[in-house]
Amino acid sequence: MASDGEFLTRRQILARGAASVGISGIAGAFLSSPDIPTPESGQNNNTEQNNEVDRDEIPYTIWQYANESDGFRATAPINLVFPLEDATQETVIDVFRDAGWVAYPAEYRRYGWDRSAEEYRLQQWTGAESFFGQVGRYHVRCFATDGTLSIQAHLDTAPQPTHGIASYSDGKSVVEQLFISDGWACGEDELYLGNEQSDHNGYATVIRRSK
Repeated sequence: MASDGEFLTRRQILARGAASVGISGIAGAFLSSPDIPTPESGQNNNTEQNNEVDRDEIPYTIWQYANESDGFRATAPINLVFPLEDATQETVIDVFRDAGWVAYPAEYRRYGWDRSAEEYRLQQWTGAESFFGQVGRYHVRCFATDGTLSIQAHLDTAPQPTHGIASYSDGKSVVEQLFISDGWACGEDELYLGNEQSDHNGYATVIRRSK
């Protein structure tokens, strides 16, 4: 789990990178084709074949999906979940805002499965350490379903020459630290989602607001 010192040092590096990289080239790398398949899928062509959990049996989203010409394809695994028993979507998002994360950064559109509506729904909120992530960044997508919130957290690589995901585990650890620092109950239990991929073991950390 990353310490506060490691997190702040990384933000300082990102700030320096933002000042030295031209915006136009980076924007093109992220935003020229927002609906095409992205390099993140190249890490592991997992299309739920390892998934041992029925997505209609639990309220959480299990994967985030890309909307492609032949349908929705699972790309990255959900690795943190919030029951929202004593919290709301806004109180969760406020933790990222208070940490200085940027809302709706440059990124690709992703969807989560909503079992109640029986449809794929666009992410409700996204955030990242910086808008473009010129030297890499921590990045989250949030999916609200059935009174819960599911988060896909990861560490991005730099967007050039090709954007990708460096680590799911590191992203998960940084988000855990944010909520622990804010006084939330984090890591007391985990939920098996069967969505193993890359350095993610298939378990999502359950985070609750401390009473």
